[in-house]
Amino acid sequence: DTLYVREGAYRESVAMIKEAWAFAGQQYPAMPSGTSEGKRIGLCAYEGEKPVIKGSDLVTGWKKHKDNTWVKDWTVNSQQVFCDGVLMQQIAGEIDPGNLWAWTGRKGNSLADLEAGSFYVDLKDKKLYVWLKDGSDPNQHEMEVSVRPVLLWVRLDYVYLRGLTCTHSNMIAY
Repeated sequence: DTLYVREGAYRESVAMIKEAWAFAGQQYPAMPSGTSEGKRIGLCAYEGEKPVIKGSDLVTGWKKHKDNTWVKDWTVNSQQVFCDGVLMQQIAGEIDPGNLWAWTGRKGNSLADLEAGSFYVDLKDKKLYVWLKDGSDPNQHEMEVSVRPVLLWVRLDYVYLRGLTCTHSNMIAY
């Protein structure tokens, strides 16, 4: 069998796994593997189209914090924020120490280190702060924040993937 995915942004986690699994608060059902090289399962982009699996959500409803800083109530330990498709700089932050794939481009130590073009996640107070590069209101931009820890998880035999793009993962893309 082959599943063809049409063009668009898919903000979800996709799991192709042999046994049901729970991870980061999500349940993933089991599915059968392919049975041989000639009987593989495919997950492919529809001919001539470019589907994108995104680990981010669009975020709106920002409130002015002070000066050029905006805030949103937030509970996810997000590792990436994008303003109009451009990655912002992470200030401080926490990450699972066992995650070998973790991005390590953080700088600064606290909200006080926020600067133009950066963001800060305050897990203790459950807030996400941003300061856009031009100091503008994030409600006037497309703000995408990584929230999904897994985008595409394949643990089956005899599977092929073709033409899919995975981006904005909070931990593991595939």
